[in-house]
Amino acid sequence: MNWKKLLFGEPEQRNIVPPEDPSLASGSVLQWLNLSALGALNISTFFRGVNLISNSVSQLPIYTKKRDGKGKTNIIKNHPTNLIFNDPSNLVDSVTMLRNIVQNVICKGNAYVYIERAADGTPVKLRYIPTGDVTLNYTKETNQLYYQCSYIRRGAKILPGDMLHFRLFTWDGVTGVSIINFAKHQTDLSNTLNEHAKEFFEKGCNNISGVLTVQSVLNEKQRTQILNTWNQTYSNGKAGLAVLQGNMQYQPISINPDDAQLLESREFNQADVCQFLNISPAQLGLKGFSPYKSFEDANNELLQRTLMPYIRMIESEFSRKLLKPEEKNLKIILDTAAFLRPNKQSESQYYGTLIDKGVLSRNEVREILGFNKVDGDYMDDMVIPFTKIEDNTLNNNNNQTNTDEQDGEGDTQI
Repeated sequence: MNWKKLLFGEPEQRNIVPPEDPSLASGSVLQWLNLSALGALNISTFFRGVNLISNSVSQLPIYTKKRDGKGKTNIIKNHPTNLIFNDPSNLVDSVTMLRNIVQNVICKGNAYVYIERAADGTPVKLRYIPTGDVTLNYTKETNQLYYQCSYIRRGAKILPGDMLHFRLFTWDGVTGVSIINFAKHQTDLSNTLNEHAKEFFEKGCNNISGVLTVQSVLNEKQRTQILNTWNQTYSNGKAGLAVLQGNMQYQPISINPDDAQLLESREFNQADVCQFLNISPAQLGLKGFSPYKSFEDANNELLQRTLMPYIRMIESEFSRKLLKPEEKNLKIILDTAAFLRPNKQSESQYYGTLIDKGVLSRNEVREILGFNKVDGDYMDDMVIPFTKIEDNTLNNNNNQTNTDEQDGEGDTQI
């Protein structure tokens, strides 16, 4: 006999309240909303959009730059941060790490990378951690934050300085919220449309549903027999031949895909999903949206409209936690120059104009293009454009002409 139950009764059963960030529920995305990241990625438009954003960011090289007193920035090739990004001992390379960071921020709201440091605090290695393996503990009253992972430091507390935490959308400034959280209704509708289209084609485009009218009175046995025969012929997408007697009439009550605007609804939802991802539908080649005039225009809009929030998020977290406090003149950046590089003809015209205008030297342009410098002062000198040329011979001729005219006028007056 259980004396506790006898004395105190059954314990009170309370409903579990979902956490503020659904992406932290048991390591799955929006478990409380019955929508998983995998379910959203099953939508082709959402998958293509996430894939385009994450792959574009992952292609950007990571540099540590230093700004001198004159405002000029130079890449520091021997800085420890450059070594850890290119460390071959890392199981996850920098390209895969950037791709996973962006994908997890979009689909789960948070992304984590653990920093292994030397005794002096210098970062020596980065370890990517799946979002579901990290527990975020934040106390609003004391404004204290720490992380925990079962296989990092044996589950001990990890201070914020040792964990790169990426989030784009957040309510409290600490816990990230996934885009799927905002797009739940739209993704649910898109999934419903996909299931409806699947069911329609599985039935051979024959959605038999309606009312069979008989002009005479049927008993219960006859009605059941007709219904069973009809269901055996057309249920589960089957196709067959219906035999109606002279006093029977079939009236369909289903709606065909044209009347339901199935295709139009799916196209509308595709464009709507692009709005949540802040990406132009033309970037994904959706029907009805004009393509860009040039490849450069497409890349420039993708960078400015869609990628920059993710790039700034990553740069800020890298610079804050991978650089020492005394390295205030350093900054870790994702270089977007290669992403915006135009075609060869436009590129040659662009840099040719900068050389002719005296903006860049020939060696500076060669360095930007990845070529070695050429010795010679003329390669490092700026071209100074001439805007005004004075011809002394021309001025002397003009002065002589004016003198002769004045002398002629005096003779006439005499």
